[in-house]
Amino acid sequence: MLLEKGEFDESQKCFNDIINLCEQYNYIDMKCRTLRKKADYLLAINNGYEAKELCSLGLDLANENDLIRYANYLLCTQAEIYRKFKLFEQSKELYINCQKKFVNLGIQPWIAHTELGLAMIDLEQEDYSSTNKHLDIAENIYTKHCHTWGIIHTGLIRLQAEFLQKRFYTQKTYNDLYRKCNKYGYNYVQKSLDKLSHNEYFTTSLMFL
Repeated sequence: MLLEKGEFDESQKCFNDIINLCEQYNYIDMKCRTLRKKADYLLAINNGYEAKELCSLGLDLANENDLIRYANYLLCTQAEIYRKFKLFEQSKELYINCQKKFVNLGIQPWIAHTELGLAMIDLEQEDYSSTNKHLDIAENIYTKHCHTWGIIHTGLIRLQAEFLQKRFYTQKTYNDLYRKCNKYGYNYVQKSLDKLSHNEYFTTSLMFL
């Protein structure tokens, strides 16, 4: 939860400590997971090139050790990296391919994550109708599984889409989401909401949980 709290410096220290521990005791699956989260963090602070390197490292490690689930998680981070580099077609194709894999594996929250990624691509391309369709699918899955991270981020992106399309947002929806972030310690999302309230531009980084 350090990332969600916006405690990036502490997160960086934890990532390095965990990676060192994984290398010492050969915890390969944990190393793959940590490389993904560190790549997410680097992408959130706009260090896309280093994020790409770490993601590639994690993918190689996961594939070499037949860690199919972790490889698919890392592919979603790779799709996010493509999106941040404005490579929308590559990002969309990867998200769609990942979604098919998660359907086959029966991992529902990650199906919702891919819908959220596709929503962000459509949002950046100003296709608000498609954005909301993806958000509806994601929200249904997140709600069914009581997935707090997903519910909060779906709400954030929905508000962002409403503001970009109409130049205003529903205040009650904003207030409810702000209270939810405060309840669960999502300070990072609250900072985005603060920017929205001041009509400041921001981009949402999907650090999938």
